Amino acid sequence: MFTIKEHNVIGLDIGDFTLRLVCIEKYGKKFSVVSQGELPLPQGCINDGEIQKPDQLTHAIQQLVSSSNGKKIRTDKVISVLPDTKTFIKLLKIESESIEKLPEHLIQEMTRHIPYSMDEIYFDWQMSGEFQKNAKNDVLAGAAPIQIVDSYMGVIKSAGLLPIALEIEAAPLARSLFSLHRQNNSSARIIIDFGATRTSLIVYDQNTIQFCMSLPVSGNDITRKISEKLDLDLKKAEQAKILCGLDKKKCKGILKTILMGNVSILMRKVEEAIFFYEEQNGKTGIIKEILLCGGGAYLMDLDTILYEKFHIPVKLGDPMTNISKIGNSIRLDKNNILSYATAIGLALRGSE
Repeated sequence: MFTIKEHNVIGLDIGDFTLRLVCIEKYGKKFSVVSQGELPLPQGCINDGEIQKPDQLTHAIQQLVSSSNGKKIRTDKVISVLPDTKTFIKLLKIESESIEKLPEHLIQEMTRHIPYSMDEIYFDWQMSGEFQKNAKNDVLAGAAPIQIVDSYMGVIKSAGLLPIALEIEAAPLARSLFSLHRQNNSSARIIIDFGATRTSLIVYDQNTIQFCMSLPVSGNDITRKISEKLDLDLKKAEQAKILCGLDKKKCKGILKTILMGNVSILMRKVEEAIFFYEEQNGKTGIIKEILLCGGGAYLMDLDTILYEKFHIPVKLGDPMTNISKIGNSIRLDKNNILSYATAIGLALRGSE
């Protein structure tokens, strides 16, 4: 999951409700987005990260590849993503007498952290730094259930494409939001990926992912809450969410009052993550910044409320951090770019 490098690939983000793709070309040391597109999925096609209707998903992938904006896609190579609710990724400290025996010790440690037996998962790992004999080595470990991985691989292959890697979602997110020049990424930061059906929190420090956790709130949860409380259909509730958000001056502050329950849950989980990481790492683990991405990041005044709670700078992430140019006919702008963070990160992996 972590070591393949390919050029001219499709970065394919498969979500519960939407497919997104990005293709990137590298010119010298600069990256340019040359193809892009998105397509809503039929209802029930994917549920909580599990593929329910593989034939419909296959057709949707084919349709998206053939109808994307920008340059015509001529490659069949794909790097895609696994749902974060079904995966595990964490920086583990592993002691070993030799590099050859490190995987054995890693497996022993992983069994303490994942809710699966080792024969039920695929796993991969990479060193963070040089190996040190009989010392605590930082090892980034990732794991996913075999059933989930095989189902995603199978659908991509059925679409006539070649899956060369499947990544755990935290990896492409971090790649798109942080500079590929690693010396700029040394301070501890939190990414909150606020999606339609799920939200994840990633702690990123010392140029690597430290750990990832799922949060019990999502954009659709918020929309449903508005719908129930104000007796609106889901479409009008979504519009109200976009127009008013958490701004106390809009909609007479009604939406803020309704949604603070959801936001309080979010803040409590963020607080737990900050406390855990800073307690484990002391002064070197102080969180310096919170980055928001995903479609839910646009929720009005969310950044302000988080700042008032934690007194840590909060801002929208920038998936264009490593991108120098956007090609003709590419439809990426401030209104949708955060939803493309994962697809951009996947495509960057294929172009590094």
